Amino acid sequence: MVWLSLIRRLLRGVTVSERRRRHAECLDGRLPTPEQYRQLIDLTADAFTAIRSFCDQPVVVFALADAFHNLPRMAVAPEYSWSWALMYFERLARDHPEVGDWYLTAFDRIMGFDAEPVSLPDPPSH
Repeated sequence: MVWLSLIRRLLRGVTVSERRRRHAECLDGRLPTPEQYRQLIDLTADAFTAIRSFCDQPVVVFALADAFHNLPRMAVAPEYSWSWALMYFERLARDHPEVGDWYLTAFDRIMGFDAEPVSLPDPPSH
């Protein structure tokens, strides 16, 4: 049964990013739990610390600020969208993998996404 599932996924070409987006879309319309909200705030605080560390790299500072500037307020709004927040973390990881990959992984953990090993890896970006 596991092999059949693996073959289906390989034939469909489902990548980690596609699975992540589907997971986030399924959560849209649900506010973060109090624990998830605390973790999002901790992640935001970490980003502010990182901004200080990258003060000599304005492009990275701007990217971090862009990814986090609305997160604390939007995470308590009824219209909160996990997929909207994910879009910012994916862009941060794509444009600045040296910092963005860590934040994307942390966001995955907060929203309960687990990239199982049978997912196809994302294609390398050029």
